[in-house]
Amino acid sequence: TIDIKPKKKKKRGEKRKHSDDTGEDVVLKPQFMDESQAATKQKSSNLTSIPSFMDICCLIPDEANAITFLTVHGVFPNLKEVVCAHCGYKGFRPKGKKTPKYIKCNRCSKGQSLMKGTLFEKSRVPLHQALYMALFWLSMSSASTVIAQLGCSSATVTEFFGKFRAHAKKCLDASPNEGLGNRDPEQIEQDMKVHIPRYARKDAKAHSDHFSAAMWRDLHVNNLWKAFIESLKTVKYDHDDSEIK
Repeated sequence: TIDIKPKKKKKRGEKRKHSDDTGEDVVLKPQFMDESQAATKQKSSNLTSIPSFMDICCLIPDEANAITFLTVHGVFPNLKEVVCAHCGYKGFRPKGKKTPKYIKCNRCSKGQSLMKGTLFEKSRVPLHQALYMALFWLSMSSASTVIAQLGCSSATVTEFFGKFRAHAKKCLDASPNEGLGNRDPEQIEQDMKVHIPRYARKDAKAHSDHFSAAMWRDLHVNNLWKAFIESLKTVKYDHDDSEIK
């Protein structure tokens, strides 16, 4: 057989990609290759703003390391700088190895929670698992994925996902100009294509929390994990915690 089709000369700066289905040559022009590479680079940068689950497991393997991690980042106070509310003495120490989340005064031995005033106050879930759930929430993983990975109950995952959404709303309320500004919330919701679950559409508070969480993610899409850790120390909570004896 003789191939009567003349072979096309490849122009300078073009690459040929052979298709297995038709056998035809597809010419990829440089400008389209640049756009594709830019889109891939932007997508990868958004993914790298959240560390992988294995990286967090190696960095924070247990609750003691989680306390150290949050103390280094300023979420938890330095024990030497904590002032006792009972005697006014400055300086605390860990209550015990089995209860690393609780501290007591060096003078009067009155105890209090290390998590007082933070998002994790009154939580019985270990801190490292709470941070794992935050990582999955930032990556918009489903509740079933979190349950399969961490072995938590669905009620625990639902509770913490609700806490994280409310926390995102509180962050936006603390700096409203950064979020809404002079824009219409309904128009922003349509532009961002925010997914509101069916159960939250009739509940004003749940609808507001989902919308605020989506906007907060959009504002910090290039640095989600760091922005979340920074927000933990800037937003304070008052749960009216009872005294721990």
